[in-house]
Amino acid sequence: MRTCLFVWSLVCVQGFVVAANAQAVSPAADGVRETPPAVSPPPAAGATDAVVCVLGDHTGFEEADAHTVATLVCDALRSAGARVAREPVRDRAGRAAYEVSLLPLGQNIILRVSFRSASGATGRSSQLQLHQLEEVTVAAGRLAEAILHSTKIADTAEIDSLVGEESRAYEKRTGETLVALGVLGFAIPSGAGTLGYGAFGRLSFEAPRYAVGIEARIAGTSANSSGWLGGFGVNGRLFMQESDVSLFVGAGVALLWLGAEADHGRRVRGSGFAPQIDLGVELLRAYRSRFDVFVRLDLPIFGLQTGGGQADLYAPSISLMTSYSLGGHSR
Repeated sequence: MRTCLFVWSLVCVQGFVVAANAQAVSPAADGVRETPPAVSPPPAAGATDAVVCVLGDHTGFEEADAHTVATLVCDALRSAGARVAREPVRDRAGRAAYEVSLLPLGQNIILRVSFRSASGATGRSSQLQLHQLEEVTVAAGRLAEAILHSTKIADTAEIDSLVGEESRAYEKRTGETLVALGVLGFAIPSGAGTLGYGAFGRLSFEAPRYAVGIEARIAGTSANSSGWLGGFGVNGRLFMQESDVSLFVGAGVALLWLGAEADHGRRVRGSGFAPQIDLGVELLRAYRSRFDVFVRLDLPIFGLQTGGGQADLYAPSISLMTSYSLGGHSR
């Protein structure tokens, strides 16, 4: 009997020890063993949050050329301080990116660089018009500066970094330089009246609606030389039409030398400035040569005097003038 009780006691103690060991190994209340959480590895350099350089639209350009252009722009962006991947890719795959595009424009090339956020929204953008792809070596640095520093592309230009459109000759309005020779007849109504004739020359620039020029003229009376007119001046014309034949009005100022015959045979003379007014018509305006006829009124701001210096006569003059002009288009 004692032997049975002793054996039973040993079995109970052994069972208690086994149960205690099991409890220590699996402390969870439900008896299920817990697994410790896994630790994620650090993201690799150049992962999805990196800014990449994307080769965008380049229709019409060789693939190798377009890739080289994008590479040059990427290098310029890095040199300017941008943290951008070294090699250009074709797909930004949801990442922020600098997109490089090549667009044809006739014989020229538009090089455009744009920044796109990870969501695809377009941010800063800048572009240059080039004559040839070789200009990318200069243009890339300017575009990088404009994008990264929010600078106007025109403000990045230096005397040794102009490209494409910036270096072209500016277009000018069309005009003509004309040389004219003509004859004139003049009259000084004051005093005894003086009539004479002479010649003049003019150098002018003419546009469809206006003309400006310089002019010299000389004229005199018959053999007794009782009167004369000489002058050098500047004047302008305003044309009423842009047609082959046009009326015009003109105005100017001239330095005049005048001589005339006053009453009782006295001779008077004087010199000074004189405003002038013209009214006339110009023909053959559609050709390289011109023909014009006009009337001019000179209004001197001085009087004519005798040899003794006394002011005796105010002498406005009126002239009938005609000339033939030769010239050609200039820009």
